[in-house]
Amino acid sequence: MSLPTPHVVLVKPYAGTTEDAHGNTTTVHGASREWRVHAIAPGASEEPRKPNRDLSVIAWTIYGPATNLPGEHDLIALPWAPDEWYDVEGRPDDWTHGPWTNPVAGAVVELRRPEG
Repeated sequence: MSLPTPHVVLVKPYAGTTEDAHGNTTTVHGASREWRVHAIAPGASEEPRKPNRDLSVIAWTIYGPATNLPGEHDLIALPWAPDEWYDVEGRPDDWTHGPWTNPVAGAVVELRRPEG
């Protein structure tokens, strides 16, 4: 049995760090690849209250198969905004392991991107 994967997101895998022209450490990502997923939850906005700061955090949740799973330092772009990259928030939850293995249980990936 397999669940349908009607959505395609782009994943840029984490490739390490390098130094920029000013000696600052910057993150490097590889070429993007496709990951077919089951569902993408509606976005949410969290607005932290900090003095002199207007910041919103855009959040998404992706439900997909545990195969070809992105890592915790990867970037993901959603189908309707292929040029807007979101950070994977923490380690993806892989629900295929446990005392009674279920290969179609899938994985959950949380995305976050600050704006403002």
